[in-house]
Amino acid sequence: MKTLLASALVIVALVGAPVAAADNYVTQSGRMLCAVTPDSTIADPGQDAVVCQGAFTQPGAKFQAVTHGEGDLQWQDANLAVDNPTTTMQYGTEYHRGNWTIYPDANGTLFTNDRTGHGMFVSIDDVYAF
Repeated sequence: MKTLLASALVIVALVGAPVAAADNYVTQSGRMLCAVTPDSTIADPGQDAVVCQGAFTQPGAKFQAVTHGEGDLQWQDANLAVDNPTTTMQYGTEYHRGNWTIYPDANGTLFTNDRTGHGMFVSIDDVYAF
């Protein structure tokens, strides 16, 4: 019985484990929440990733914009974990998380992967990869 209970607890712990080592960043306006992780299990395991969610107005947009720092952009529908550590970004201040440099301003937020030089610009009205 004790072995069965211990096994069940291990399974619950594994299933309920937090996603990678993601940290959340919210824009100063509060309109955009992004999860930044150096080894994402949010999008694809083992890859650097930024996942931003907001009420995007761009045609074809879904609830989340995702990049892996390779010049790619994907859309997905999901919800970010709000229990991850969250930093409220101040416009004009540079932030660093893993392989990412983050630069928010009043027009949007730029995420640049330090290894590749690629990334994503994200705002409510415009999202693009570079």
